[in-house]
Amino acid sequence: MNTLVLLLVSIIVGACIGGLTNFLAIKMLFYPRKAVYLFKRKIPFTPGLIPKRKDEIAASLGRVVGDYLVTPEGLSGLVSSEEFKRKAEKKCNQWFDDLLEQEIHLEDIALRFWTKEQVEEWKGKSIEWTYSLTNKGIEWLWIEKNWSSKSLVDIIPNWNDEQKENWAQTAADYILYEIGKELQTERGERILKNLTGQLMEQAGGLMGTLAGLFMDEQKITSKIRTVVLEQLDSPTINNSLYQFLYHKISDLEKKNLSEWIDQFSQHEDQLSWLTEKTNALLKWEKWLNRLMEKPLKPLLQSNKQWILKQIPVMLNFLLNQLSKNVEQIVEAIELPYLVQSEVEKFPIERVEEIVLSVSGKEFRAITWLGAVLGGIIGLVQFVLIISYY
Repeated sequence: MNTLVLLLVSIIVGACIGGLTNFLAIKMLFYPRKAVYLFKRKIPFTPGLIPKRKDEIAASLGRVVGDYLVTPEGLSGLVSSEEFKRKAEKKCNQWFDDLLEQEIHLEDIALRFWTKEQVEEWKGKSIEWTYSLTNKGIEWLWIEKNWSSKSLVDIIPNWNDEQKENWAQTAADYILYEIGKELQTERGERILKNLTGQLMEQAGGLMGTLAGLFMDEQKITSKIRTVVLEQLDSPTINNSLYQFLYHKISDLEKKNLSEWIDQFSQHEDQLSWLTEKTNALLKWEKWLNRLMEKPLKPLLQSNKQWILKQIPVMLNFLLNQLSKNVEQIVEAIELPYLVQSEVEKFPIERVEEIVLSVSGKEFRAITWLGAVLGGIIGLVQFVLIISYY
């Protein structure tokens, strides 16, 4: 009985020592995190191996990834393969179909990749760049192309009487339409009320007094508006305005742009005045905001077939360009240094998590193997002791 107990104790103690030893050895890869000092002397094997050699591991990992795992040849072969192209095309088509199902704007897509602050910063830079490009374009036309000394006949291709008539008629129709539209707004109604009040004041005498007593100002305003709108729609007014504009265009077409601008700029620098007025007219920030807020679904739906045909064409072009320039791209991003810097940023807890996620089973197997070997050693030790005694 005592022999059996001694046998079990030897095996169990040996197994515990072997398993515990391997367990501690594995833990000492990660612990302690920092060096431990006793009486101002550093205790050996502190910090653990991985915390101590973290920078070396990062540099080594960067070299392995850059030189053996993610190589230009491997990437080029990947993006050139038909299988990769099919998967990429399938993914693009799926992404396009998802867009068609969503009520989404261009700004919503931008916010998927950037923060609100980054989008606003991009919009500000885009507007600034657009205005800068506009100013350079105006300066180029004004100075390099000498538009300051050119007339309408020189600038507008195939300028003739027919174009002049079209311009005059289009301008006349637009002016009359905008006046009629304005008169039907609240602001237009206020203008007509003021005009009615001034007419009644100017009438004076008995007629003005009677009109003020027996006629409602609102009704008078309504009648005046009706009469004015009828006159604006009349061919006579339209033709009179057309003739006026036609003669004005005829006078202006003989002048160069510099003389045109002199009439409005009040002797300011012509180029500065033209640039300022052009920017005020274009209002790029307004157009950009409208573009960012415009729903994409109607635009994509109306061009669906064309877009689906263009996806494989554009994808094939982009992948071919990527394949041709992959070596320069890899060199530009400095992949080994990038991997090294990212690993160096990892907290040691994250490194431990990564290592254990990959090798956790093996580490547990090593621990149990230590226990088994310890048990065998305990058994051998027991046999030797029994044989000796």
